[in-house]
Amino acid sequence: MIQITLTKIENELAILTLENGQSISMPLSELPTNSLVGEILFLGITKHSDQAFAEARDAKKILNELLSE
Repeated sequence: MIQITLTKIENELAILTLENGQSISMPLSELPTNSLVGEILFLGITKHSDQAFAEARDAKKILNELLSE
């Protein structure tokens, strides 16, 4: 995980600063709800196949929880 700081919000874009001082921007809608300027967040990067596996695992976990109720 990469530590980032939400440094600015402009026109529905979040400006994020990495620990090395570089900045990136991304749609504000991609951040956790109610994120505030100054907050420290963590950015994860995964391969598509890893993400699909994680989503399937999470879906199975939720389904098992529902079935055991």
